[in-house]
Amino acid sequence: MKAAGLLLLLSSLSSLVRGEDYFARWYNDESREIFGGESTSTLEVKGQLPVYLKGDLIRLGPTLAHTEKKNATNFVDSFGRITKWTFSGSENLVTYKSAFIRSSLYNASDDLTNIPSHITVQPTEPKSRGIPDLNTMDNTDVYVHRFENSDEYLTFTDFHIGNRVHADSLHTLGNTQFNDELKGTYSGSHYGEYFDRSLGENVIVNWIGEPKAGGIHLTVYKMGDNLVRKAVGTVDLKFTPYSIHALTVAGDYAFVVVNPVQINFLETGLNLCLSCSTSVHLDDGKSIIYIFPLDDSTDYQQKVKQIESPQAFFSFHHINGVFVDDENLQLDLCIYTTMDGVLGENVLGNFNDILDPDIRNNMASFCTNVWRLHIDIEQEKVLSIQDVPITDPYSNTTYHPELMSINPNYVGKPYCYFYSLTTHMNGSEKYEDMGILKIDTCSGKGVISSFYESGVYVGEPVFVPDPYGADEDDGVLLVLSRDGEEDVSRLLILDAKDLTIVLAEVTAPLKHMFEFHGKFFPSN
Repeated sequence: MKAAGLLLLLSSLSSLVRGEDYFARWYNDESREIFGGESTSTLEVKGQLPVYLKGDLIRLGPTLAHTEKKNATNFVDSFGRITKWTFSGSENLVTYKSAFIRSSLYNASDDLTNIPSHITVQPTEPKSRGIPDLNTMDNTDVYVHRFENSDEYLTFTDFHIGNRVHADSLHTLGNTQFNDELKGTYSGSHYGEYFDRSLGENVIVNWIGEPKAGGIHLTVYKMGDNLVRKAVGTVDLKFTPYSIHALTVAGDYAFVVVNPVQINFLETGLNLCLSCSTSVHLDDGKSIIYIFPLDDSTDYQQKVKQIESPQAFFSFHHINGVFVDDENLQLDLCIYTTMDGVLGENVLGNFNDILDPDIRNNMASFCTNVWRLHIDIEQEKVLSIQDVPITDPYSNTTYHPELMSINPNYVGKPYCYFYSLTTHMNGSEKYEDMGILKIDTCSGKGVISSFYESGVYVGEPVFVPDPYGADEDDGVLLVLSRDGEEDVSRLLILDAKDLTIVLAEVTAPLKHMFEFHGKFFPSN
């Protein structure tokens, strides 16, 4: 006991000498849950919520990576969590619920003591043995949807299996059960939305991929609240893409970008490491934009259009797609011209990289550029690629953005502003100096407003528009943050016109790990 006490003392003294790495706390496990009816589910609001802020913010992210029997080495492979923040702006009231997503992978664990074999990113420690079960590839829930009048949230991953979550209680109801015969293993996390005139309702648009002869058979589909996926077009790819994380819906088309970063899934099944089983061909490969018609009045048997970009790139997230006339599209993407910081020496989400200050401060992070591709659909040609400035004219810092948000009322329409997370704020050498940027794409001025507080780490901004506003940027940003020194999670409500204005903040009763994405569902 004396020896143990001495070691603990030396460790504490060492920490004082080094200085506490508060940023590392953002990746600590959290196993608590809060359901309705508990006294802590009603939260104190510091400041004043906008009266129009009424509805639910649903956020998804990791919550538990280290258990008694096995540790995940990448936060993407942690067990997942769903959190619901309910706002009543007129009453200046926020209520809160948060629960584990009891996915198939979660249910295959031993009462939270074991992380089963899985292959989303990197092997666990100790390493699992045997080929993993593809029927439990439903753990990394990224995005969420709720059909009108439904009492369930549907979650989405980059695999074909998602989860159903009861909207009120947040209890997981099981995997999504589709009412059709479409087959596939891979899918997209970020769907598009489309008003289907033949049905008279809003549907979601996504893709599904079935392994076939060294590649995949990719199908784009529409789906309404009956959970019937109707195929609108298919293409055969001669390789398995590392990720087609998102697609864009603009006008009566869906745009799917396939990039030359490949997975050898047979190899992945043997080494239990997706990031170790990839090959990058950004120097000698092609980025292809596939265009799928969505309008039922068109002939779905027509050839899906295929357009090659003059320069190869990779992209997780699409920002917006806008038709400038009947045949010319403006497609805005957050792109990577190199996979450094995603694959290779530094893998996206790797605990060893992100928790070592020397590594994280010097590794590549987030998108290298934001590109606006001008596409002529009739000629099946990319006319030009415009590099959107992401430079702050005051600090002369050129930023690397990710996890973008726009006013949802401007999706598919001409717009000027997007909001983004970034690291190395104001040219700082430190990764953990994080901020939120407002970028003006119309003026070419780059960053026109920003939020930054030293020691406060921020996540994805979610835009909620002011229904009475006249301008595109009339509204607020909802940003989940982590105060490193205080070790608390807070939801910040920022003025979308001027990000330096914090209208309100709400402290969460749980400590949230870095999260993926969220969506606001307004109350009617």
